[in-house]
Amino acid sequence: MRVVHVGEYVSGGVATYLRVLISEQMKNPEISKIVLFMSSTNSEKLEFDSNKVEIITYPYRRGFSGIVRLLSLWKTIKQIQPDVVHLHSSFAGLLRFRNLVQHARFNVIYCAHGWSFTRDSGMLKNQVYAAVERFLAHGCDSIINISKSEQNAAESFGLPVNKMISINNSIVVPATLPDKRALEGKLKILFVGRFDRQKGVDLLVEAAKKLPQMAFKLAGRTVVDGLSIADDELPNNIELLGWLTSEEVAKEMLTSDAVIIPSRWEGFGLVALEAMRNQCAVLAANVGGLANIIDSDNIGKLFQPESVKAIVDVLSSVNRESLHAMGIAGQKRVVQRYSSVKMEQNVFHEYLSSAEH
Repeated sequence: MRVVHVGEYVSGGVATYLRVLISEQMKNPEISKIVLFMSSTNSEKLEFDSNKVEIITYPYRRGFSGIVRLLSLWKTIKQIQPDVVHLHSSFAGLLRFRNLVQHARFNVIYCAHGWSFTRDSGMLKNQVYAAVERFLAHGCDSIINISKSEQNAAESFGLPVNKMISINNSIVVPATLPDKRALEGKLKILFVGRFDRQKGVDLLVEAAKKLPQMAFKLAGRTVVDGLSIADDELPNNIELLGWLTSEEVAKEMLTSDAVIIPSRWEGFGLVALEAMRNQCAVLAANVGGLANIIDSDNIGKLFQPESVKAIVDVLSSVNRESLHAMGIAGQKRVVQRYSSVKMEQNVFHEYLSSAEH
């Protein structure tokens, strides 16, 4: 089987998803070739140690000309003669229009990685986004939702149930898991993600101003509708780390008491699984897939989204001992539920099933 992945801005959760999925697909003897298309701008550096994998970058920025360039990839994709084309995120999903115009001989799989109509864009906009998604659904053979909450949202907005399946995001779980050392001093709270409105980092900054007894680190950068955050605008208890590699993120998690995810909306929230793998407690807004992951106070805490007070309250309600216990329980949960091997098997099965539709 020859598989083509197409992404737009491959960063954050989408980059992690592709890094994990392709790493597992490399081991699948039924897959002979994997090609990844991604934007040359606003994408993370992805590397795979296999001659099965080819990465092709294309010049792109969001806008009319960028969309035209994205749609023009269809010709190149067809020349590869794939068996499956897997589209990642809403903009890459526009390639389904090309499939509607000229139906391809290969199967097209689509994953929104967070539906546009679940954002706080207003009911009218969300209805328009949903109408576009319903129309474009005719241009794919299968739709993979990254969490049960995403599946429920898609069904409620009228997307075709017979084309959809929910396959949880997962991460690589090594045979030997990290064991966090005892921490000292102030409680250490870590944020990892884009400095975009969706991720709620602006809310966290305001909350940090009210919690001078805690130390905060922000790892990330602006990607889409980002917020301008500079050192001279931040209180003394916040440190900017910049955009970190996955290895650097893991090290920061092992020296933090908790990872906080104050997102306004979230399709899944892979950073929560990364934190749990590294025995780091998760404090998250009660939105999207995060509510599916943090389904017990034993492994983390949920708080009301879009509320500085809720962030202050949840941080004020925990201590080092309780967070350490959550981290240990969360690590066990990742091993039990979120295996990358199982995710790849489920995705591959969907590739095969879509060919039978």
